[in-house]
Amino acid sequence: KWGSGQRVQVVSYASLHRLDGVGDAVVLDEAHYTKNHKAKRTQRALQHAREAPRAYLLSGTPMPNHPGELWTYFHYLHPDLLGDHIRTHYKWLNHFCKVRQTRFGPKVYGFKNAPELKALLRGTMLRRKLADVALDLPPLRVTSEVLPVDAKSFEDLLAQEGETQLLQALEDERDDPSISRIRRLIGEWKAPHIAARLDEELKDGQLQKVVVLYHHRSVGDVLEDKLRSHGLVRFDGRTKPADRQKRVDQFNTNPGVKVFLGQQTAAGEGLNLQSAHEAVLVEPAWTPDLNRQAIKRIHRIGQDNPCRARVFSVAKTIDEAVMQAIADKTTIQEAVGLR
Repeated sequence: KWGSGQRVQVVSYASLHRLDGVGDAVVLDEAHYTKNHKAKRTQRALQHAREAPRAYLLSGTPMPNHPGELWTYFHYLHPDLLGDHIRTHYKWLNHFCKVRQTRFGPKVYGFKNAPELKALLRGTMLRRKLADVALDLPPLRVTSEVLPVDAKSFEDLLAQEGETQLLQALEDERDDPSISRIRRLIGEWKAPHIAARLDEELKDGQLQKVVVLYHHRSVGDVLEDKLRSHGLVRFDGRTKPADRQKRVDQFNTNPGVKVFLGQQTAAGEGLNLQSAHEAVLVEPAWTPDLNRQAIKRIHRIGQDNPCRARVFSVAKTIDEAVMQAIADKTTIQEAVGLR
């Protein structure tokens, strides 16, 4: 738009190796994709940013989980600010995070030295909040709904999969394969109960359109089967690029399509679904920012109606640990000035 006569290259992170040289400026959109200092994508992207005279890293979620993720940006772009006590990732992690070792590696369970990190960020980051840019958005209400469960029926369900008990405490989070299996089982149990509620609300006219987000494909299959009679489009990692905008347009413009069923990792960013003002998170992500991004699919510029998002969990299961992890990570973000 402003670079008339200038050469502009636009590439995906996956195609960075094809980039022809380094320009006068590098812009990394959704820069939190480069938080893992061990990933080749991160190394390529931030190397380009370091070599350019100017670099701009854009993100609404610069620290999705914990302060350890921020070291990468300082290492590449602000190494002069790293004292000896935080020069390596190991030192940074242990200086700003409370860490314990697990069989899957270090696990962050808290934070420390927040004022020091806050000062580092204040000198390197420009923040813009909704209030700063005077966006006139309607109210958004986020509610947590807990589904009661009969423990015996869950134990029977888990036994079928080779699991012997409900996990009520979280030790190694999503790195443990058994936890992923149990989350899938809980999602499959939740899906028909949530679908039954949405079916009734759609029939009664309480909802005109609704965005329903899930994680596991089998959970999406159950939801699709129960809600397809209301007119449904589905969007997941298998959706072809050529069909993606078509499905979004179909949901936004066709009054006969009332349900947008999306896999949260595929549909949680970048989509405009403001024809709905109701969102349902069937399997919320571990990371609070990913859930916020998903909810923002309906609560964005152009939305005229008050919005509601419902986050569902199951009592006395690992769902409770997921909700606690979300709360803990939000507390860390607030402590260092990123929320």
